[in-house]
Amino acid sequence: MTTGTRYYAIIAAVCTLLPGCSGTHLAGPGPQPAGSLMRESPDQGSDPVLDHFIARVPYHLADTATEARAMTHIAIGRAKARTGNALCGMAWLVTGPASGTTGPRLANAAGGPAWYYRVSHQPGLAGCGTASREDLYVSLQGTLPAWITLRRAVEPTPHAGSISPYNATR
Repeated sequence: MTTGTRYYAIIAAVCTLLPGCSGTHLAGPGPQPAGSLMRESPDQGSDPVLDHFIARVPYHLADTATEARAMTHIAIGRAKARTGNALCGMAWLVTGPASGTTGPRLANAAGGPAWYYRVSHQPGLAGCGTASREDLYVSLQGTLPAWITLRRAVEPTPHAGSISPYNATR
């Protein structure tokens, strides 16, 4: 087993074994009726000073919340590894400690029913070598699957006390 594959297997195993992962509700057999799904709306509890990986895993790709959670963590791990290898010459790109999650919960998305799952991290990307912080975030977003977006943290503006985004999201 290669080093990169070992990391993905460990992430999937840890997520599956965590108490919160294994105790999630299952979607049940077959497609869910559109009327029973929650309308997707921005998380009211999401902290603007954190980076958020927001997954909308299509229902046809993951039958259960546990599958959606595992797929999301594996995809984020792969994107970090690819970005780290491409820009920094290291196999693992750290984005800061995980600060919390929301979901997965079944919701309506543009392409139909999907599992909504948000993973929040403390901002932790810094430039490496000739790559700037911005280069790392752009590359990381580019290597994520289409069903995951990266919403970047905002930081307080020192002189006005207001919040301004580090950068816009895709």
